[in-house]
Amino acid sequence: MDPSYVAEPFDHRATKPAEKEDDETLNISIGHLDVAPYCCHPKAAAVSKLISHATELSILKREVAQLVRHDPATHAEPTVGELAEALRVCLLVSQSEVFVRECKALLNGTEIPRNSVLRRVGPYIDPDCGLMKVDGRLEHAELPARTRHPTIIAPNHPMTRLIIEDCHQKVRHSGVEHTLSILRKQNYLPQGRRAIRRALRKCVKCKLLRSLPQAPKMASLPKERLQAFLRVFTNVGLDCFGPFQVVIGRRSVKRYGLLITCLSSRAVHLEVLDSMDADSFIMALRRFISLRGSPAVVYSDNGTNLKAGGKELAEGIKNLNSIRVSGEMADRGIDWRYSPPTGSHYGGIWERLIGSRKAALRAILETRSVNDEVLRTVFAEVASLLNSRPLTHVQTDPNEPEPLTPNHFMLGGPHPHRAPDREEAFDGLTRRRWRQAQFIVDQFWRRWMREYLPSLIERKKWEKSVRPLLVGDKVLIMDENNKRGEWLMGSIVAVHPSHNGVVRKATVKMANSVLIRPTVKLCYISGQRPE
Repeated sequence: MDPSYVAEPFDHRATKPAEKEDDETLNISIGHLDVAPYCCHPKAAAVSKLISHATELSILKREVAQLVRHDPATHAEPTVGELAEALRVCLLVSQSEVFVRECKALLNGTEIPRNSVLRRVGPYIDPDCGLMKVDGRLEHAELPARTRHPTIIAPNHPMTRLIIEDCHQKVRHSGVEHTLSILRKQNYLPQGRRAIRRALRKCVKCKLLRSLPQAPKMASLPKERLQAFLRVFTNVGLDCFGPFQVVIGRRSVKRYGLLITCLSSRAVHLEVLDSMDADSFIMALRRFISLRGSPAVVYSDNGTNLKAGGKELAEGIKNLNSIRVSGEMADRGIDWRYSPPTGSHYGGIWERLIGSRKAALRAILETRSVNDEVLRTVFAEVASLLNSRPLTHVQTDPNEPEPLTPNHFMLGGPHPHRAPDREEAFDGLTRRRWRQAQFIVDQFWRRWMREYLPSLIERKKWEKSVRPLLVGDKVLIMDENNKRGEWLMGSIVAVHPSHNGVVRKATVKMANSVLIRPTVKLCYISGQRPE
């Protein structure tokens, strides 16, 4: 087409069809082309079938070029002119299938329907190619004719999807706006952004580059976090942290920490680990049990939850989850439960306390080197600070009761350096010390149920339900220790729903291994499920 060509408004008087009495298809002459309102090309049905099954625009053009050749037996590479003609035929077929009313009105010289999506762009039929194009308002713009009068394409036709994908690949999988700007150089797409977003959601490469995990709706809290009137540290979660440099004589050695927190009262107990082997863990747990009593349920992380951690700490978590440690605890009647690998959000209650522990240690130790005795003292002071943090709202009114802290459940008061005034508070009730202590703890638990538990009712995130992962889905495994281009891809072979049927873990098979990962670490790529 000559770039200087400017299409004239369509004149229906020059193409008005002759009246016929029968129901035969009307052939209307537009320029040098014969266009039929309902059969735009002799091979329209075959072209339409090729469009519906095509995966790439370039392949489609070659298939249609071969189909419409005068000698279909020729298998030579199509020329530029044949490819351009094939694209014209495809666009002609797609327009005749979607814009039936508009094409019929333009060919009959009448106005297009008022509810048409093209009513604002002034469509006309180009006499040179027979395609429906936009008249618009850019007649005097210094733009090529194909941009001033772009070809109209339908938003919901397979041909449009192929054109969008072709433009998307030309801009190296850029976003919606960049793809739309390339498409508008030759085509006009009603509701273009919506159609492009719909096509880009199915782009596999874009999913590999940009897809994020879809977290399921946040689960209900485990019953161990909601049980009242239990001894402190009945249900606990634990994790390791460190290392710390300790000076012994003229040499420096590493020490680690073990944090144990009560799931109900949020009380904290810290232990120093001399090493990260199983023996050190067992001795630390035995010291804890001797001081706080034996827990009924223990939750712990997996070693792979550590983000870019040192080898010693990762090995220590492995030892913590070893058969020897769990066997030692099983002999004591302790139910040991593990989080799935990389599922650090399963232990958010102790992960948050480790962050608080870091701030307290930084404030106390600063950058000083200490010995073992000082480190144990610092751990005890940090545990005291964490146990004096408020669990409920801090009131400004002095007449209101003081906020609950973990120390209330362990010591009967908010701070270890101040004893509660039991005689004055419970005068007239009973003088027996053990009943007073029990009464005090029960009062704190009732406040805990009245003031603290209701604050846990909200879901701070992940409040929406998402489509579950299914067996056979292709997923990208998120790994914070590697770049996105190095993430592994696999296929889901099994899903592990929770008690309410929500899939929160899945087994992923890769080329050389099989892993269990939480769904918040799996990026959906493709699979047999609706988008």
